[in-house]
Amino acid sequence: MVEKVPEEKDVKFDFTRNEYNYFCEQCMFSDLQEKILEMKIKEKSNVQISMNLHISEPTVTREVRKIKKKILKIL
Repeated sequence: MVEKVPEEKDVKFDFTRNEYNYFCEQCMFSDLQEKILEMKIKEKSNVQISMNLHISEPTVTREVRKIKKKILKIL
């Protein structure tokens, strides 16, 4: 049986605190990426994150994509 390789769209941000800490340690996220990840775990929208961090929504979207790629690398 062939195991399905996870894709970016398969990454959901419903991590426990331990999983969050593990990913932060292993993925070497930037400070911005860590802040975004923490907000995504708290189910904040990209618009809410952009307003809170004073960055554009496309920047949030781009950083979320980078976060997902980093997480997939270590899975």
